Order: sequence, then structure tokens, then C-alpha cells
Amino acid sequence: MTPFGHETEGGDRLSDLVTRCILAFEQGGDEAVDRLLDDNAAFAGEARTQLLALRDAGLLAPPSPDPEQLGSYRVLRRLGSGAVGSVYLAEQSEPMRRQVAIKVIRPGMDSREVLARFAIERQMLALLDHPNVARALDAGVTEDGRPYLCMDYVSGQPITRYCDERRLDLRQRVELLARICDVVHAAHQKGILHRDLKPSNILVSDRDGQPWPTVIDFGVAKSLGPRLLDVTLLTGRGRLVGTPEYMSPEQAASDFDVDTRTDVHALGVILYEVLSGSLPVSSEELRRADMAQLLRLLQEKTPPLPSASVRTLAVEHPQTAAAVAKQRRTGVTLLAKELAGELDWIVQRATETDRNRRYGMAADMAADLRRYLQLEPVLAGPHSAWYGWSKYMRRNRLQVGAIVAVLTALLGGLTASLVFYAEAASKAEQSLVSLDVALEAVERMVQVGDKDLHVVPHMEGVRRELLAEALTLQRRLASNSSGMQLSLRTARVLGAVGNVHAQLAEFEDAVARVDEAIALLADLATTTRNKPAQDEARHLEVSLGFAKAGWVEVLGYPADQVDQLLDEVSRGAERMVAGNPTDEQRLLAAAIWARRGGDLAGRDKLAARRMFTRALDLLQPLFDAAQSSDALPPSALAVLASHASFCIQIGENEEAVATANRLQKLVASVLVHVPDAIGRAPYSGAIEQLAAVWYRTEKFDRVAGALAPVVELRRNLMRDFPSMPSHASGLGVALVNRGLAAGQLGQFKATKPDLVEAGALFDRLLVDHPDVAHYHEQAARVAIHLAQHCVSRTHYGMPFDSEFATQALATGQKSLDWLTARETNDWLELRALAASMRGMIAELLDQPETAVESQREAVLFYERLLVEEPGTVLVALQVIDAKRRLVANLLRLGGHSEAEPILASAMQAYDAVADKLGELGGMEFLSREFLISLLEIATVKGRYLQVMQHIDAYLAFADEPADDWIGRDTMAKAALRAARAAIDAPTWRDRFVARVRQILADTVSPSGAAADTSGLMVAVMRSNSLRTLVTLEREFGEAKDAAAIQREVVAGYRRSFDARSTARSRNRVLAAMELMLELCDAAGDVDGATAWSEQIEALPPSGK
Repeated sequence: MTPFGHETEGGDRLSDLVTRCILAFEQGGDEAVDRLLDDNAAFAGEARTQLLALRDAGLLAPPSPDPEQLGSYRVLRRLGSGAVGSVYLAEQSEPMRRQVAIKVIRPGMDSREVLARFAIERQMLALLDHPNVARALDAGVTEDGRPYLCMDYVSGQPITRYCDERRLDLRQRVELLARICDVVHAAHQKGILHRDLKPSNILVSDRDGQPWPTVIDFGVAKSLGPRLLDVTLLTGRGRLVGTPEYMSPEQAASDFDVDTRTDVHALGVILYEVLSGSLPVSSEELRRADMAQLLRLLQEKTPPLPSASVRTLAVEHPQTAAAVAKQRRTGVTLLAKELAGELDWIVQRATETDRNRRYGMAADMAADLRRYLQLEPVLAGPHSAWYGWSKYMRRNRLQVGAIVAVLTALLGGLTASLVFYAEAASKAEQSLVSLDVALEAVERMVQVGDKDLHVVPHMEGVRRELLAEALTLQRRLASNSSGMQLSLRTARVLGAVGNVHAQLAEFEDAVARVDEAIALLADLATTTRNKPAQDEARHLEVSLGFAKAGWVEVLGYPADQVDQLLDEVSRGAERMVAGNPTDEQRLLAAAIWARRGGDLAGRDKLAARRMFTRALDLLQPLFDAAQSSDALPPSALAVLASHASFCIQIGENEEAVATANRLQKLVASVLVHVPDAIGRAPYSGAIEQLAAVWYRTEKFDRVAGALAPVVELRRNLMRDFPSMPSHASGLGVALVNRGLAAGQLGQFKATKPDLVEAGALFDRLLVDHPDVAHYHEQAARVAIHLAQHCVSRTHYGMPFDSEFATQALATGQKSLDWLTARETNDWLELRALAASMRGMIAELLDQPETAVESQREAVLFYERLLVEEPGTVLVALQVIDAKRRLVANLLRLGGHSEAEPILASAMQAYDAVADKLGELGGMEFLSREFLISLLEIATVKGRYLQVMQHIDAYLAFADEPADDWIGRDTMAKAALRAARAAIDAPTWRDRFVARVRQILADTVSPSGAAADTSGLMVAVMRSNSLRTLVTLEREFGEAKDAAAIQREVVAGYRRSFDARSTARSRNRVLAAMELMLELCDAAGDVDGATAWSEQIEALPPSGK
């Protein structure tokens, strides 16, 4: 039993399987049951036992013919069957002619509980005298004593099918759901909860040309068995009541603690499905979950909004998405846009995990649906004046149009009067006052659109429209007047509009608006002598230029063009902070110089350091002045994060870690004073850079801790601001970094979900923004990392999913091809990563020729990148690693002569950077890999003294040699290969044989430290090493010694199999036993061979 008092996964699945077998038996007899059991082998044995017991009790007999008569009703046909009964369509002739539906209990299922349920259901239907509820008409018993219940026959279709087949648009679907909410509310007023609302229990027919919904199957009892028509996860004491797909979290946890909000949740899920064509959580995911997993899914998982579900469907199954949209008389993009906003909000409100945040009654939900239809503000939406105003404008387009026309006319008259009376002193003051009022009105619109509404969820579209209108008015004012302040105001409006465009990933539009603003500011700087105005113009020009540089980079502009923009901005920053700069100007200049420092790190280390020094010096007064760190703005912390990243780039890891530790303390103290998500959002960048520093310094356990609040924050912001792609992009990056860190810690179960979710996020972004290079770049990176995940698993002995890895890489290649086709940048690092990954996959698929070709390509790309960024230590390491892999594959092909100089150059480069990376444990890994390649070359070339020296050097890396199982086993195998190669040099051959025995001495000796086999993993690793000794003794020793060691191999593997009973552990034992049999045969040990044959026959099958 679980902590919740429910049966475990096996019980749920077994019961469900038995129910389906009963149904299958009625339809197709024993053959149908056998097919079903074959498809569910894990529970087939227990299910068959229960079915046989039912048959012995006479409860599972071949279906009897359908009755011709039930009481006074003539049976026409069977409508369906369930685990406890069947439903028939029948005809009544007296006192009136009509068709009815009759439920009849299955023979043997007429328990007291079922009979009570029948009685309760009849009473409920009698209470619910409602035109949209199927009525109970009669009840009785059959000739053999089985009870039946006669009800209205409803000839309609499930609501989902009805809506799709008739291609109802969204408004028609919402109208229909509102009526259903009314019906459910009527039931609630009678004190009746449905508890199993779902599409198949809401049948819709046509009446007078209009949809007519009927709710059926009211009142599921708390301990009722499977439904009569639907195979739902019900029954039994302490088991689920309802259908998981539509079930509320509190109903899943306890059927006693439910109220009207439980049915509201189900209505919300049905609304989700009717609108989007999908379920919030897939049936497959819910149905394969055990009770604990099901509760976690319902209580903790945040499903995508309906609009997001449509966008995902468009990416993953475009044809299906097109069909869904067609059924709603629209297109995919339009469908997602129509759902975004109010319909998303209503669904979200109805399906909240916390029922206290749901609609309290079905009537509340119906009222909100009707507010949507009537273009009124919905209660589920944000409580803001601007949202209400936008709804008013949509309801009253003609009136608002007239108002705008009047205002425009007045404004036109205002500016005309300004020109007309320009020379009239008596009128000038009045005109100027009027102009100031108009300018203040525009400025207020900009303030609301750029700042105030920035923190209000789902206001992105309203902000854009409001600022566009403000810009139009500002331009009209500017066209009829001139002046320094007017130009500044216009530039500010242009900048605000550009900023909103960028937030919506409309970067081309953003760049166009900012270019217009910069041109105005540049002209102003040369024509005015007003120093405060010049300072303001200079500050605004630098700020907008810096923003533009970031936007064109996201669009994939050539790197030299981005550099040119940043150089111009950097020079502008110098002029801006000359003298006595404000804090805002200090922050802006420091951010610009930190960015330039990061860009220059790989090309000019000294220039980069100067940039960071200037940035930190500029911010020092802010740090000194802050009484507490909560006064520090996010941009100041971002500069510190950039400095830490810079130190990593140039190999100064100690300084990087010190800066990161300082940053972590500052961030923690700042966030204590910033409780809301909007306030925390600007700090996400610094936290993500901090996590990157921990990753690059191999402090992987700190990465997840740093990113946990960022992931939660980004999820919340995505929900509240669905039209702002930066939150989805930021979440994707955070998930990638968290997943990669988990992989480095060997936590592969956590890696793949994060990477897959990140990939889906970037795929969705590309659907809406296919021309944003940054999203293509990130999509390619995620795909490459997914392939890397498949490769990394093999290092831990896990199977290689070649199909998934290959597909992931192919997906990433599509985005990479898109990037390279534009020819704006070389994308060398990304191309190198992809080539290297192709090589790794080829290695695992035993395709050394392909691996060599791919790794040559990777080396070429990395070397080109190193030429461009000669000071970047991490790029130098990538070159070294690519050469190492190339060497390993050349050696597999026998290209030792070609491999040797490549290996020498890699080792030379390694020596040049090794002293800079003392904290990176990966350097030891590279050293060991080099030694393995050197061993191979020396063995083939017959340089046996070098072989012995390389083995000693490799083993010296282990802090505790007795515990370095893998390293010792690797070197033992290397010495064994050398012994085989030295067959014509007996002295060296004997030395290598002795070296193998010496390396594995502790493994062989029961008294050795490494012989402690208390752990299963240690037992397996010991057996792995002993296999090397067995091979040695077979080739260079005595057969009896080989047999004695092989017995220990079997014992170690058998211990693991007895504890885990997996197919893999069984295969190891079987192979070891078969070798033992072979050794006995070779030694002529008949008794031993017979004994081992019997043990092989007696080896039990695996349990998993």
C-alpha cells in the first residue's frame, strides 16, 4: 500500500487488465483474452489466475444471447458492455411508444454494494429533474433476478466528437461549455457531485438546429467497480473513483475530501480538450503511472496552456495540428493566438492544482465564459484598468472610433493653431500650454506601455498597440513643431516601442525603431548647445545602441558588424561617463565594457582585462555606497558574473571561483528583498552566468542549486507572459545547463527530461520566430547535447540508444544548416561540436572510417576558432580533445604512423595550458587518455620500455591505487596486449605477464583491500578484472589456474544477479558459466563439466 492508502501500480494495472479481459471475452471469447494477455505479459499470470477463478465461480461464462424482452421493454440491440453489466437499446410500446436505454447487471455481480449503487443512482436522477440530464424512467428485475434501470435514451455524441465533426468554431464551443456548466451547477444545487465528468458522459445531439447537451451517468459511488460503459480506473475500497485524465488532485488523493470545485476541475479539462484538441496531461502518461506517480502528476505537474499545447502540436505533428485547426474553422497560428489570453486564463483558473484558486462553483465558470463571449473582462484575467479598457474598446469599436476621431481632430486643430499663432504673443503662451498637455499625455502613454504594463501578465499585445499609438501621436506633434525637447521625447518613444518589439522577439522592427531614434539623437547632439540636453541625448544614444547590438546579434548579423556597433557604443560610453556620471550612467558603461571584455578575451587578453578593470572600478562607488547588498541593481551583479566567466575563459580559475563565491552571497542577500517574480526576473542573467562558472570549474553539484529558482521563475513568467519569448528562451538555457550538470554527476534520469523540454521550447519558439538566429543556435546546441547524453551513458555501462542519438543530431543539423546557409557567420564552435559528436556516434557504432572523417572536420573547425581566439583556454582544450579522439580512431584503423605526430602536437598544446587549469579535474582525464594512445603506439612500434613507463605513469594518477578498479583493469589489459605483441621478445613478454599479475594482485588476493566485495558494484568490478587474469592464465599460464579464477568470476556475477535479477546481470552469469564449462572440457574434467552444465540449466530467468 502507498502512504495514501491506495494499492500500488501492480494492483491498479492488474485490476484494469482483468476488467479489459472480461470485456474482451464477451466480444471475442478466449482468443481475444489470449491476445490481450500476450500484450500485457508482466501481469498475464496473475490476471489469468483471477479469470480462472471467475470462470470456476460461473461468473465468466460464454456470453449468453441478448435478451429479447426486459419487463415490458422489447430489446432492439446491445449498446455496450462493461465489467459489471451491459446497456441495451429497447423500445417501450405502452403507455407510449419510445426508445429507452436499459442497464442490466451481469450475472454474479448483483452484490449488495452494486444493488445499493443502482438504488442511489435512481434516486439521484429522480432528484435531477433537468431537461439536460438523462432521466430515470423505471426499474425492475429480469427473469433470472438481475436488477435493471431504465433511462432516457440519448442518441447524441460525446461532446468532443460532436464539436469536431460539425466543425464548431471557438465561440460555439465556449457557448456549449457554458450551458454544460449550468447543468452541473443545477446538480450541485441539489447536493449532487458528478465525480466523473468527461466527454463520453456529456452527449450532444441536434435539437431545432442547435446543439443540445445531455449529462449522463451521475453519482459515482465511492466504492463502485468499473463503469458500465467506460473502462475507467475505479473500484474497490481505497481505489480511484473517476477518470484520471479529468480528475482533480484532491479527488485522486481522497474521495472523501471533494466538493463542487472537483467538478469544476473536470469541466476545465473538458474545456481544454474541446478548445485545443489535446489533454493537459496525456492519457498515456497517466495510465502508465502508479498511484504515487499519478498523484504527483496531478498535484505537481504544471501542464502547458491550451495555446502552448497547440504550438507544440504544430511543431511535433504539423498535420495533426492543421486538422485540429480546420475542425475549428481556423488556421494553426490563428488558433493559438485566439486561445492565448482569456481562454487560457479561464482554463487555468478552472484547473488550478490548489482548489482554493479555482472557480468556487460551476456557475462562476459559466459566467466567465459568457463574459468572454460578450467581450467583457473575465474574472480569471489580470485586474488592471488597461485590460478593462481594452475590452471596452473591443465591445464598443464604433464609439471608441468616434472618440479617437474627435481627439485626432482636436489634436490637429491644436498643432494648426500653434503654427497659426506662432507670431502672436498674446496667443503663444496658450498654444505652448496646450502643446505641453499633449506631450505629457503621450509621455504618460509611453510610461504606461513601457513600464507600468510591463509587470501586468498577458498585456504584451496591449503594450505594443498603446506604444504604437503614442508614437503616431508623437510624430504628428513633431511634424508640426520642432525643438530640442520634442526631439528627445520622440527618441524616447521610439526607444520604448523598439524595446517592446524586442521583448516580443520582433527584432527587425525593434532595430528599425532604434535606428530612427539614434539618427534623431545624433542630429540633436550636433545642433544643440544645451549641455543637459546633450548629456541626456548621449546617454539615450548609448543605451539604445547597446540594445541594438544585442538585437542584431540575436538575428545573426555578422560578428564584425556587431563588433563595430559595440566599439561605437563603447566610445560613446567613455564620453558619457567623463566628468561626474550618474549611477545609471555608471551601470550602463560598466555593462558595455564588461560585454566588450568578454568578446575580447579570446583575442586580446590584456585589452579584455583593461575593460573589466574599468568596469569594476566604475562600479566601486556603487558597491561602497550600498549599505546593504539589496541596494545593488541586477546590472551590477551581471558585471561581476561576466568577470567570473572571463576568468574562466583565460584560465584563471581561482579568481573565477573567488568572484563567483562573492556573487553568490550578493545574489542570495538581494533576493531576500525581492519576493515577486517580476522583480526577480532581471537577476536571472547573473544567476545563470554564476551556474555556468560552477559548471566550468566542475562544481556540478552547485549548478542545480543555483538554477532551481531560475527554472521556477522562468516557468511562472512563461505562464504569465506567454508572448514574451525571452522567458521561454531563458528557461530553455537554464534547463540545458541543469541537465548537463546532472549528466556530469551521473544522474542521467534527470538529464534527458531537461534537455528534451529545452528542445521543445526552442522548437516552439522557431515556429513563431523562424528567422531568429539565436533560437536556431540554441535548438542546435540542445540537439547536440541530447546526442552527447546518449554517448555519456555508455561510459557508465548503459546501452547506447543509437537511433535517438542519430535523430537528435539530425534535428540539430537542420538548424545548423539554416545558420550556415545565411553566410553571415562561420559558426565554427557549433559546427565543431556537431562534427565531434558525429565522430563519437560513429565510434560507438564501430564505424572508425566515419569517425576519423568527422574528427578531422572537428579538429579543422576548432583550429580555425583558435586562430580567431588564440587566448581562449577552453578552445585550446577543445582542439586537444578533438585531436585525442582523432588519434584514437586512427589507431583503430592501424594508422599508427599518422596518429603519432598528431598525438605529439596535442600533448604539446596540453602542456602549454595544463598549469593554468589546476582546478579542472578534466586535465587528469586528458592525461590518462594521452597515455592510453601512447601505450598503443609504443606497443605496435615495439617500444617496450616506453610501454612499461606509460603504465606506471597512468597508475600513478590514482590517489588510492587499490580502489582504482577501472584504471588498474585498463592497464592490466594494456600489459596483456604488450605481452602478446612481445611474443618474439621472451624477456619483455615475461615482464609484461608478471606486470599483469602485479597490477591485479589485490583483486586476486582475498585478503587484499580491493577484495572486499561487500558492495554489489564492487563484486561486479572485481569479476571484470578477474576476467583479464583468466585470459592471461589461459594464454600464458596453467589451465587449472584459469579455472580457479573463473570460479570467482562466476561467484561475483552470480551475487549481482541474485540481488537484481536483471537480464543484463543474468547474461553476465551465463557467459561466465559457459566459459567455466569450456575450461573444464579443455582440462578433461568430465565431472566438473557435468556440474556446470547442470548449473547452466538451473539458472533462473531474469525478473526484469
